Amino acid sequence: MKILFFKKEILKNKKEAAEEKTKGLFNKVSKKIRKKIALGLLSLTLLTSINATANDWFKNYVIPAKGYETKFTAINDDVLDSNYQYVIRFRAYDDKGNVLDEVGEYLNFVNKKEYSLTDLFPSIDPNNISLVEVLGTNKNRVWITYSKKDGDNVQKAMVLAPEFLRTKVYDIHFTNNDYWNFLLNIANLEPGAVVKAKILPNNELIFFDGTTNAYGFLMPDLSVIRGASINIKDQIFGSVPEDAGWMEITSEKESNDPFSKPESLASLVGNTLFMKRNRESGGAFSNQDAFEELIIPHIDDDTKNPDPNKRYWWTGLVLVNPNSEDVKVRIEYYKANGFHLDVNPEKEGRNDYELTIPAGGKIVDLISNLGMPENAAYARVIATAPIIGGELFGGEPSGKNWPIMAGVSLLLPGNKGIFYSVEDMRPVPQAYIIPVAKSKENTEWTGLALLNNHLVDDEVIIYYNNDKGETLGEQKIRINAMNKYVKTLEDMLKEANLSDIREEVSYLKIKSKYVNTNNTLDNLGILAYALYGGLEVKNNELIHTFMIGEDAVTTSPIDLHVVLGNKTVGLDSMSDIINSNHLIVEDNDEILAHVIATLKNTKLGEITGYDIIAFDDDWNRVGTIAAYVRLRDGPDYNKFRVNNTTPQDIVDSDTCPYGTYNVGIKVYTRINGVEKWWYYRLPGVKITRNPEQDYDVDSLKGEGWSYLKSKSNFDEFCKLISLDDVVYMDGNHYSYETLYGPFQKLFDGKEEAGNFEADHIEIIDTHGGFENSNAGAIKIWRTDGHPEWFSTSSEATVEKWKKFYEVGSYNNSNK
Repeated sequence: MKILFFKKEILKNKKEAAEEKTKGLFNKVSKKIRKKIALGLLSLTLLTSINATANDWFKNYVIPAKGYETKFTAINDDVLDSNYQYVIRFRAYDDKGNVLDEVGEYLNFVNKKEYSLTDLFPSIDPNNISLVEVLGTNKNRVWITYSKKDGDNVQKAMVLAPEFLRTKVYDIHFTNNDYWNFLLNIANLEPGAVVKAKILPNNELIFFDGTTNAYGFLMPDLSVIRGASINIKDQIFGSVPEDAGWMEITSEKESNDPFSKPESLASLVGNTLFMKRNRESGGAFSNQDAFEELIIPHIDDDTKNPDPNKRYWWTGLVLVNPNSEDVKVRIEYYKANGFHLDVNPEKEGRNDYELTIPAGGKIVDLISNLGMPENAAYARVIATAPIIGGELFGGEPSGKNWPIMAGVSLLLPGNKGIFYSVEDMRPVPQAYIIPVAKSKENTEWTGLALLNNHLVDDEVIIYYNNDKGETLGEQKIRINAMNKYVKTLEDMLKEANLSDIREEVSYLKIKSKYVNTNNTLDNLGILAYALYGGLEVKNNELIHTFMIGEDAVTTSPIDLHVVLGNKTVGLDSMSDIINSNHLIVEDNDEILAHVIATLKNTKLGEITGYDIIAFDDDWNRVGTIAAYVRLRDGPDYNKFRVNNTTPQDIVDSDTCPYGTYNVGIKVYTRINGVEKWWYYRLPGVKITRNPEQDYDVDSLKGEGWSYLKSKSNFDEFCKLISLDDVVYMDGNHYSYETLYGPFQKLFDGKEEAGNFEADHIEIIDTHGGFENSNAGAIKIWRTDGHPEWFSTSSEATVEKWKKFYEVGSYNNSNK
């Protein structure tokens, strides 16, 4: 009862705070604010003063782009406080840090509204505005659109407006050529900040300090509150080596002590914008967190088609490595039905495309040049360390879809779990917003891609909303595990018998659920991606005029992304948790627990830590696998979010028993001074905890698949595991004839129900103690994460196994 009362008091206090801020809106901004028509209904009581501070407002940041018209779309979606009308304010800065103007109005809950700089600030030249702060008394999502008329076409790109200040931002894509305009849009929000950029991969250093740099270009001064839109070619090309391709921008506190270590400052926001110079559209990348798993949500590439008339689309990929060491990367391709494709069918087994990105390096290419097999619909990018990526998508120059193009940041793996408990408060449903969903005959079109990257089926509900947030209709769609759904809005409405609302639909709200074992619906995350484009009839032919990629956002009050792995074992373990969703750990192993958690709907809260929790089959808590308590200081400390990659030892207290369990995350928060926690289930994910084994392991690696495919070599293998002194994991000895058939299926390259594929083999020399042996063991690990093993009491048999290892080897995951 206390918790429910507390929640009620929060909502009451937020309502009163919103009303108080509304009352003092005009008095607070004094003479610089101009009354707008939309505010004409306000009473004289609005002139009462209040004591609001900057931290009382939710913020989004809009950076105008040099040479392009800047508009932005706002949608109010505060799911924790959804009953009232709210104030939204717009504050414009020049390039000297001065506030040019400030205006405000009401925005109703779930309303969508589009703004332009000229409409908001009609007396100001848009070219003189370097930054616009969007402030709200509750949470808004904002998307920026950059556009410029180019002949019959419009160069246009959309990107999500940042909400949180960072110590570091990235411009992840530019090249040294004359075909593109590459722009870095960046802003600093802390006076006195020292902002500098490292141009990679060669680490050239430039400062944003208002002086002429070593390359002869005048740099913008970002030591004040302002934004800057920089054409990369004008700024650095001609002086920086040809292979320069991206940059890392950092902010530090100013210091007069030359011997002190610079202190990082969270003051930056930014995005990457690129526009082609030959009438094509462009694209934009927001500043995403680096992560070990990234999703390419939509692949459509005909560039290898031998018939030029059937080359309709191309797909490009950008990957950058912000680490100081090389990063190994694997790209896994999937069909729309979730089938894991083989990039090299001529080679035994299932092969993924592998590459290495050098420290500070970048990969940019057509995806058809990166191992893309036929019928690929989406892909996973898996890396040994966090990386950043973006996707480019466009019409082939020789095809009917030219000259449209779009770009969008690669997706983090999404909220892959279920918020099922928030300290006795009713869990808030996870929902996603697609900001522009318009479809009009011969004028506009929208395409939607939904990806269920879980091992359980989803039930997705699409809500078709107008600008007022009113739901005009809804549609339920079943998306099976690991499947992708893609259709145009026009076809979706036809499928749902809702074609009559087609021209009124403005944006989409998407909820995703799954049916659990108790036949009840729970919240479940999903990945969403959209393309929006323009059409025009010219010379009796329908042509494309522009296309943009849309970043979907979650309306959940807490945003969570998780990658788990066994750091002691390495990348193979992380791949297992991603592919088979089964993590195996022993005592004293280091667990890689990369968790990015962000509180979205509170300015009075902080994340204080998280645990990895083991649960039984009924989701009762069994114990703790690993725990992380965040540091309360340090350069990257931000009370609203945590982005931690530190490996954690298995804790000694409150640990779960040995065995196999379900997995979840417990996130600890402090909101309004009250400790609160959020339980987050990861359906389909298993973890096995074992005692530490004192043994040496020789993992068989290399081209062993073909070795064991040989009948004579496989015969020898079966003889070795059927020697008289060898026993199976159940304690029994089995003959060669008994073992041959079942184990042949492990190596036949086929994986079907009840027949798992072998993944790798381990030869274990225990030096006196493994299970029921005193000499050694041989383990055949399956792709479901479970081993089949044989042990022996004979040192001579162990030596025979090792000799077999020296002659040939087998490892499916490391071919």
